Amino acid sequence: MSIDEQTIYIEALALGMERGFHMLFAELHSEKSSSIEAYRTCGFLYWNRRFLLAYENMLRSLGARYACVTIPYWDYFADYAKFIGNKCDSFQSCSTILAGIGGSKGVPKSVTINGRTFTDNCVTQFPFSSFCESSSIIDKSLCAGCVPRAELTSKPFPSGLGYAGLGVMLGKAKGLRDFNNNILFGVHNSIHSALGSTMASIVAPADPLFFSHHATIDMLHQMYLECQVGDSYLSDTSLGVQRFVFQKCSIAGETCPDTSSPVTQLWATAAAPADTIPAEVHSSLKQFFSNLPTKYSNWASTSALGVNSYDYERDDLLTNLQKYGFVCPSQAFTVQSILTSTRSEKSAEATPNEKRALQFIDFGRQPIVATPKSPPPPNPPAMADGFGTISGPLPSLPVDPDRDFIQALSIDFLDSALLAARAIDGTLETAFLQVELMECAFYDRFFRVDDLTKEFRDSFGLGDDTHTRCTTLKTQLANGEAAILVDDWISYFQQLVRG
Repeated sequence: MSIDEQTIYIEALALGMERGFHMLFAELHSEKSSSIEAYRTCGFLYWNRRFLLAYENMLRSLGARYACVTIPYWDYFADYAKFIGNKCDSFQSCSTILAGIGGSKGVPKSVTINGRTFTDNCVTQFPFSSFCESSSIIDKSLCAGCVPRAELTSKPFPSGLGYAGLGVMLGKAKGLRDFNNNILFGVHNSIHSALGSTMASIVAPADPLFFSHHATIDMLHQMYLECQVGDSYLSDTSLGVQRFVFQKCSIAGETCPDTSSPVTQLWATAAAPADTIPAEVHSSLKQFFSNLPTKYSNWASTSALGVNSYDYERDDLLTNLQKYGFVCPSQAFTVQSILTSTRSEKSAEATPNEKRALQFIDFGRQPIVATPKSPPPPNPPAMADGFGTISGPLPSLPVDPDRDFIQALSIDFLDSALLAARAIDGTLETAFLQVELMECAFYDRFFRVDDLTKEFRDSFGLGDDTHTRCTTLKTQLANGEAAILVDDWISYFQQLVRG
């Protein structure tokens, strides 16, 4: 994502806030029946896809300058590799998207967002200076002018985001039900909980980071479909294919949608929770939702959405991961050719200043729209009077010279560690599970494996028995349910740390 693209995206976020549209999405997200369908059923992944595209439609509607804006996804797997490789030392220094969109320097302030009150750090840097905590506020001077966000410059990067763990999440899922739960109770919950504050609550979309985090979830969902069934899943109706596309599931007996169900996305406020309005008919939201499919059956592919179709750029490590048959059966090379080629020659040539991947500026990776959307009508009416044009300086956008270099080293680490672990029983499944255990154990040895916070569990109705992936594996290692069987396993991390 270029500097110009980043600048335009941040401007669009601010303008969406000023016109009152941004907050409508946080209000919709926190409506009870909508959030239940999104986070307590197997509708999660497709619900998320529709919500993201509607928000992107909103940004594109703000004028000709923003007509081609796309939501950048946040590659926190690459950022985690930087943290493990000792190239950065905090959540914010490893993920420059955090500094690029607002940062975490703020002021103490109490802000109530659709019934949820936050009393911690409130970030005032542009674009957050344009934030208004309610879509019903008419007078701009009454808006908070800041977004609650935890202080992230001293917080360690969260655990459980290694590439072997991602491989297990993709490869161990034998149908959409498994994958939905792997994602929801894995990286989705871990990132939200670790960010804290607004992002750990049901009004998380008030913080624009929500959309980049959930764009990553959407990208992983599409990877999963492509890897398990390739291009056939759009036309193949056999049970063996369809179980990867849609399965029903729910938490605690919630009603689960099926393929013919409409996606439940209703707007309401905490002040009048019973007065729900479907997004498609809401006076201000309908322009962003009306051209999107309404049924779950229409959301199986990002390339079959007409003018809303899109695809994702993927960095070297994500592409490399798809070569393994366990992770990606439909696209894998021969196992032996992968496991005997560790890319050491490529890594030896890499330098911190080399542009190995698709871009050099680190601000998350940019989704590429395969079929350009027709821009919506320019300058739709604002939600309320009193919002002016964007003002205030743009933040300086950080450059990350280590990102591509550490990715080259990480590919070598993953390939060599998998080669050693495969010797246990000859299977890639065991190899990935072993290296995931190694990732969590290494993290816990030098930092401390984090668990879900109470505020996050309370916000999403989760019990005390719900944990991060690495917390679960740490417990299994401690009680003997799991064991690392690779000799001298910690030595495999040395190439990352010394790189």
